[in-house]
Amino acid sequence: MLLKRTHTDNIVCSVVEDHPPFCTVSVKLHQPGQSPCSILAVRAFTVDEAKKFADEEVLARGHVCNGKCTNWKPV
Repeated sequence: MLLKRTHTDNIVCSVVEDHPPFCTVSVKLHQPGQSPCSILAVRAFTVDEAKKFADEEVLARGHVCNGKCTNWKPV
């Protein structure tokens, strides 16, 4: 299963449930005035834990969600 969430400021998050209990989490950030950054984590996560991890990483880098940010969707 592949889930994706996009945010303003060119932020894209994805979660792939590889082989339970392992998920791959990818966060790609390219915010104005900052160097591009990618985060990749492969851990024993539930899908909900993986989504929460990605959301926390985005917020930790100063992003504030607004009406243009999407919810998690299957791709």
